[in-house]
Amino acid sequence: MSALLLADLFVDHFGDTVTIRSIPFYRSFAGKHPIDTLLAAVLLSLGPFYRVLHRALRLHMKRNGGRIPMRYFETLPQLVAQASYELLVIEEREDGEHIYLAQRPAHDPYWAGEWHFPGTTMYPGDSFERMLNRLLNNELGGQIDPERIEIEFVHLTSPEERARGGGMHIVCSVIYGEGELDIDAIRETSDVPVGFFPINQLPTPMITHHANMLAQRVRREYTDTVPLNNGQ
Repeated sequence: MSALLLADLFVDHFGDTVTIRSIPFYRSFAGKHPIDTLLAAVLLSLGPFYRVLHRALRLHMKRNGGRIPMRYFETLPQLVAQASYELLVIEEREDGEHIYLAQRPAHDPYWAGEWHFPGTTMYPGDSFERMLNRLLNNELGGQIDPERIEIEFVHLTSPEERARGGGMHIVCSVIYGEGELDIDAIRETSDVPVGFFPINQLPTPMITHHANMLAQRVRREYTDTVPLNNGQ
C-alpha cells in the first residue's frame, strides 16, 4: 500500500479534524493481537506524515488539471469501495425505452470493447456536484439538463464483480422524449462509438456490473420494493 493511499484513507475519508487515534480502524486493531496492536501503533505514530502526503496529493491534482496518479487510482478500490455516479440516459420511443450506451476503447485495461452507460468515479477532494458536472461535460457533451436527473438507487459491487475493485454506485436516470436529445452533438464530442439501443436489444459484450445495474432498474419497474444487490 502506498503512502499516498494511506494518506487518503486516513485523512480524506475521516476528515482532517479527526485524530488518527479516534478512527474505527484503530479500535478494530488494538488489543486483538500483539502484531495488530504493533501495526496500529505504527500507523498512529505516522498520522501527521499522512496528512502531509494527503495535501501533497491534492496539490498534485491541482497542478495537473484534477488528474490523480494512475497507480493511486487503480489501487484504491482494491482497499475500499469507490463511490461513483452512473447515469441511465433513457429515450422513450413508441417501441419502448432506449438506453444510451458507449463502447470502451480497444486498449481499455479492464473492459476493452465492452458497452456501458456514462459514469464517473469520485476522486480525492471531489464533491458530488463536481462529479456530476464532470460526467455531463466529459461523457455527454454538456447536452443533459442536470435538473432533470433523478437518483434511482444505490448498487453495490464486489471486487469479484467489478474488475477495478469494489464500488458503491449511485445510479441516476434522466428521461427524454424521442428526438428531444441531440445525439449527433454528443457523438461530435465522443472519441468512442455511442448510441441509443432498445432495452431488449442491447449490444454485447456489456460491462457486467452495468448490465446488473440495468437489470436492477428493470426489476424495480415491476415491484413495489427496491431489490437489494449483494454484488453477486
